[in-house]
Amino acid sequence: MTLDAPEGILSALLEYSQDVIVVVDESGTISFVSPAVREILGFEPQHLHGQSVIDFIHPEERAEIRRRFADLLDAPGESTERFIHRMRHTDGEWVWFETVGSNRTDTALDGYVFNGRNVTDRKERQAELKRMKQAVHASGHAIYITDADGTIEYVNPAFEEITGFAAAEAIGENPRILKSGEMSTAYYEEMWDTLTAGEHWEEEVINRRKNGDRYTAHQTIAPISDATGQIEAYVAIQTDISERKELQQRLSVVNRILRHDIRSAVSVIRGNARLAKAADSDPSMVLETIEQEAERLYGLSENARHIEEVLAAEGPETERLDLRPVLEAKLLNLQNRHPELTISTNLPDSAPVTASVRIEEALENVLTNAIEHNDREAPTITVALETARDGEDWVELTIADDGPGIPADELEPIEAGVETALEHSSGLGLWVVDWIVEESGGELAFEDNEPRGTVVRIRLPARSAAE
Repeated sequence: MTLDAPEGILSALLEYSQDVIVVVDESGTISFVSPAVREILGFEPQHLHGQSVIDFIHPEERAEIRRRFADLLDAPGESTERFIHRMRHTDGEWVWFETVGSNRTDTALDGYVFNGRNVTDRKERQAELKRMKQAVHASGHAIYITDADGTIEYVNPAFEEITGFAAAEAIGENPRILKSGEMSTAYYEEMWDTLTAGEHWEEEVINRRKNGDRYTAHQTIAPISDATGQIEAYVAIQTDISERKELQQRLSVVNRILRHDIRSAVSVIRGNARLAKAADSDPSMVLETIEQEAERLYGLSENARHIEEVLAAEGPETERLDLRPVLEAKLLNLQNRHPELTISTNLPDSAPVTASVRIEEALENVLTNAIEHNDREAPTITVALETARDGEDWVELTIADDGPGIPADELEPIEAGVETALEHSSGLGLWVVDWIVEESGGELAFEDNEPRGTVVRIRLPARSAAE
C-alpha cells in the first residue's frame, strides 16, 4: 500500500457515501460538501461553496437552527448536536434531513463538520403512523389490539365507552372479559381457525359490557404478521349495532301484528259486506260491525304512526316533568268521554320524573285500553302514584281496571321481549307503551286484578324537585 492510500480511501468513502458531509465556518458558510448532495438535493457540490447553509434550510426552521448552531459553538468542551430540519431541493421541494454536527475543529478542514442524512421517507412514515394513531384514537368504533397470545395491549376511547371497561382494566386481560355466554363454542373455534390461518374474521357477536348488559357488535378481526409471515398481533374493530338490531326486531313485530290485524279486519268487513247483500240480513247490525272494524283499523293506523315516530327517533329523547298534572288532565279527558266511568285516584302532591317526550302517548294508550276493552256497563279504574322512597329512584304508576283482563297471547310476547316475541300478538297498542316506557329508562309490568281485571304498573326514573 502506498503512502497516499489513506487519502484515496477517504475520497472513495466521500464519493460513495449516501450521507451529505458539509464543512462550514463559524458564520455557516460552506467550504466543502460531499458528492452525495448531487443525488439528494440536486446541487453540484462546487456550486454550494461559499454560500450560507442557512439559505438552503426551510424558512420556518432557520431561526431555530441559527440559535442551536450558536449554542453548539459556545458549548464548553467537545459537544455534538442533532438537528431535524428541511433542506431545499433544486426543484423547489423540501427534503427532511437529520444532521449531526460537532463543535470540534480540525486544522486540515478549517471548519466544523456536519453529517446530514435524508430521512424524508422516515418522516413520512412517522407522519402516516401519527395520522393512523389519531384516526384510531378518534374512531367511533371500538378498536383493540392483542399480542399473538390474545392479551390486550391497546384499546381506544370508543372501546372504553362501548364496553364500559377502562383502558387500565382491559390492557393485560384477554378479550374473554367481553364474553356474554351467548355465542357457541363452535363460533369461537371457527373464529380462531380462520385467524390462525392468516385470514380475517368478520361476523356479528353478542358481547357483555362491564355492567353485565349485552350488546350486539359487528366485529372484524385481522391478524398482523411480521416480515417472515409469523403472526405477532391481532387487531379487532367492533361497531355497536345493538340499536339497529333492536330496530329490526321491532319492525318485525310491527309488521307481524299489522299484517294479522289488517287481514282480520278486512275479513270481517268482507264477510259483513256479503251479509249486507243477503235479503234476510239485518242492515243495522251489519253496518255497525263494519263501522267497528273500520274504527279498529283507524286505531291501528294511529298506533302505527306513534310507532313510526318512536322508531324514527335517532335516540331516546327525554324530558323532566311532574307526572301528577299530566295524569290529572288525562283522567279528566277520559271522564268527559266516558261519563259512566268511575275513577278512583291516590295521587301525591307531585311526582317529578324523567321520561320520554312521548310518555303522554303511553298514558293515553293504557287508560283508553282499560276502558274500551271493559265489558261492564259502569266500568271502574283505580289510578295511584307512589313516589320514590328513601334509597329508591323510581316513581310507580298503577292503573287497575275491572274488565275481562288482557289476553295472555298479547302479554306473553311483551313480557318475553322482542327477541322471543311470538308469531302473533294483536296488542300493537301495548307494544307502543312498552317501547315508550323503555325509551324513558323505565319498566312496564302487568298483573291480574282481584277479583277480575288487569293492573298495569309503569315505573319511571324519579328526579328531585330541585332538579
